[in-house]
Amino acid sequence: MGATLTLGWQMTDDNMPRSWLDGVNPLDRAEPLETYVVDADSLRNHSLLFAQSGSGKSFFVGRLIEEMALHTKARIVVLDPDSDYSLFHEPNLGIYDNPRYNALERSGVLPTERDAVKFTEPWKTVPIHHLSANLQIPVTKLVPHVFLGDLDQQANFAYASALMMAGRVASYLESNWESSKIELGVTCNSPTLDHVLRALDICVTASDRVVDVKRLGIKLGNHADNLAKEIARPGADPIALSKAHLELSASNSALEQELDNLARLTTEQALGFVKMQLRIAGTRLAVAHPSQNIFTRPDVYIVDTPTFSTTTMRASMLQHVVDELWDLHELEIRSGKLSTPTFLFIDEAHQIIPSDVFARPAASTTRESLRRIAAEGRKYGIYLFLISQRPDKLDPWVASECRNKIIMRVGNLRVFREAALAIGLTDAQTDELAEVVRFGTGRAFVLGPIAAAGNPQPDRTTGAAKFYVAARRTREGSAKLGAEWLGERI
Repeated sequence: MGATLTLGWQMTDDNMPRSWLDGVNPLDRAEPLETYVVDADSLRNHSLLFAQSGSGKSFFVGRLIEEMALHTKARIVVLDPDSDYSLFHEPNLGIYDNPRYNALERSGVLPTERDAVKFTEPWKTVPIHHLSANLQIPVTKLVPHVFLGDLDQQANFAYASALMMAGRVASYLESNWESSKIELGVTCNSPTLDHVLRALDICVTASDRVVDVKRLGIKLGNHADNLAKEIARPGADPIALSKAHLELSASNSALEQELDNLARLTTEQALGFVKMQLRIAGTRLAVAHPSQNIFTRPDVYIVDTPTFSTTTMRASMLQHVVDELWDLHELEIRSGKLSTPTFLFIDEAHQIIPSDVFARPAASTTRESLRRIAAEGRKYGIYLFLISQRPDKLDPWVASECRNKIIMRVGNLRVFREAALAIGLTDAQTDELAEVVRFGTGRAFVLGPIAAAGNPQPDRTTGAAKFYVAARRTREGSAKLGAEWLGERI
């Protein structure tokens, strides 16, 4: 066994932490602790955590990430939709003040260190990056139907072409900034989104001349001749492409009518909408490409998704993160220098990788990217850790690739059975593990390689081990509803 991760405490048959039942803190005793530990290497498989609200899943995931950050050199990327990890860099010292288990309430926050220093000192060495305000997406990497949302099918082509035009303008300005800034009358060292929007205004003004490359080049100025040719190229502009298709398809009246409808959505209209979306995104977008991949270092990265104000920007951020990780590992594979695995934690995974993408067509691109990781991730050193309240609503192709399974409290037996079928439990396992509907907060079953490499060993019949989750030692960032609302108004 390599590096070991301490995830919790061994439980009695009635799901109580055995070491804490006599009222004496086991951390004060000399004998070995009855903790539950796993081999870190067993996590080099895709994993799925199934748990409903109030089960303690963010508490458990926080504990797991802490252990991985302290005892491995893995790259850890957390997509955080509820800001649970916005304070992950701050230790929660309160858990060490007289910890105990309340047998009557069947609950307790139970650390595995005697005092805070044993955690806080090594935790200071863990590099944690909160990618919130400083995470930018290059305009050239925006995926049209992810960034623009689910548009009308007839309009999709024109809007996608307009966004790709914006990407080409950004790329052109970045590559030809010294000459371009003279034409734009600016003196800054690098182009900004505002410069891209101004250049797009020029393209809109010239949209009626889009086929006449020579006149367009004159209108935009000599320095923009190459850009004008690129914009006028069939496939770049919806009007030009529509006309080209009409000439080739004159005998097909149905196609001609369809293309004629598309041509009515002018470049000016499409670019107007795209410019509005770019303005809304604002500082979240970058014109220049970063000098290196944002995940180059094998550190802990927290992506606080609520800081992205719109649904389409959150979707674009996710796609960008997935693309960056894949590009990084693909480059390392090609160079023969793959040395650090990446673990990508995705909360509310059923919303990001839904089984029904027809309800949300924009999700199809991200789903395919994550399917690729699910299928080939082990070869590239990228591992998914999916967290979901409803794995039956998760893409079954991705769910089927998750060998590690963690199940915490589920409030409804019907929901559990539906989810058990979706994650591949046998009938016998489903029947035996149905006690999760009676689990209190902080109890968990684990199955798969993580259970096989755990101590103590899993049950021979179900292949599952169960434990009481040890204390998360970092602060939770999301707000929790307290009991104050139950008081009298006056």
